[in-house]
Amino acid sequence: MPVKHHIFPTSISPAQHTDKTYINPLIHFSIIIFFICLADATMAYYAPLYIEHNFSSAFIVGALLSISSTFGMFFDFFIAERLGHKKYSFFILWMVVFAVLFPLTFLFLPAYIPLIALAMIIWSVYYEFRDFSKYDFVHRFVHMDKHTVAWSVITTLQDVAYMMGPGFAVLALSKGFKFPLYTALIFVGLTYLTFILFKRRFVSKHVVAMERHEVKKSFGHEFRVLAVLIKRLWILAVIVFSLTLSDVAFWTVGVLYAEQLRRTDPLGGLFLIVYGLPSVFIGLVAPLIYKKLGKKRTAFIFGVLTGSGLITIALVGNIYALLGAVFLTSSCSGISFILLSAVFEDYVARASVVANDIVVTRQFAGNLAYAIGPIAYGFIAQEFSLKMPFLVAGDILVLASALAFVFVPRKIKMPQHAIKEVVAEA
Repeated sequence: MPVKHHIFPTSISPAQHTDKTYINPLIHFSIIIFFICLADATMAYYAPLYIEHNFSSAFIVGALLSISSTFGMFFDFFIAERLGHKKYSFFILWMVVFAVLFPLTFLFLPAYIPLIALAMIIWSVYYEFRDFSKYDFVHRFVHMDKHTVAWSVITTLQDVAYMMGPGFAVLALSKGFKFPLYTALIFVGLTYLTFILFKRRFVSKHVVAMERHEVKKSFGHEFRVLAVLIKRLWILAVIVFSLTLSDVAFWTVGVLYAEQLRRTDPLGGLFLIVYGLPSVFIGLVAPLIYKKLGKKRTAFIFGVLTGSGLITIALVGNIYALLGAVFLTSSCSGISFILLSAVFEDYVARASVVANDIVVTRQFAGNLAYAIGPIAYGFIAQEFSLKMPFLVAGDILVLASALAFVFVPRKIKMPQHAIKEVVAEA
């Protein structure tokens, strides 16, 4: 296949990256992400409750939720193979379309398992579009030495949204069982309005051409590219997988656990809100603490601390100690996620023709965790207790992060020669 050359007149040149021109578009783009994540957080709280309300089984909750990420793993390949030349604005537009469809399925379709499965697939589509838009935006607007700053800003507003979302969901539930769906639709509408304002403000002003090469690949060729990349990035993918498993614990059985706590103690309703609270300051902290050890090794250390916090959550009984452990776990997890995102963004910037394939590697690891985690945690919660999944997630993360810290080199070099050979086959 011939190489396609795509000119993007809305991108910023490398020279411009060195000044502050990226700040305003970065903040505005982060607000777009903030609103869509408010919608997503509201739905993430509502969906497990909706399924549990209709089927009364933690295992069925986990099994249905896992469909979203199972589909997402394959959808990532489709994006890289068919949509690799698309830019962030394309992904945002279709993200909004599918984000509207998601709550509408709960509003207008009956609670049959095949239809709920369809809703989970719709959820996966807009979630993947959202994350691909973030990597592409940062690649186009932000110089490599500012990647950690950029991801700190985006992640901060994203995590603030996930902190606020459960609060909006609980408040909406007090008005009626379907009210969270209307709330989510309002947030999606705000996402689209903010996107329109972004296009009017920045697309017309930042008119500096930037050429990007994309190769149109078959699925077979896509797998060969990923096989080359995974030989170098597999340990980072394992850490993303293990770290995401901790997030899965909070957003699947954790939702049910929060409702259980709320019935016995009003403070229990703060479980997921406290989980999101560190997002207010973590984005400011992350760029300041990795200089000595580097992004990867610092991320591994905070992975160990995150796992230790999860184990503590499973073992403590006092509500104040429990919420304190949740706060510390979230703080360490947030730092680790930001630094890992910056590491992958660095590779995206260096990778040129296989940039989207590197994003697929990171997305696949996260989706695998969300595909396996809900089913496994649902089974564990049903057989033991709603706290036990946190213990399992903590043990996995401590082990993976500790081994990565010991064995991963400070610099992981991209296999440029092997990449060129595989790309030449396209």
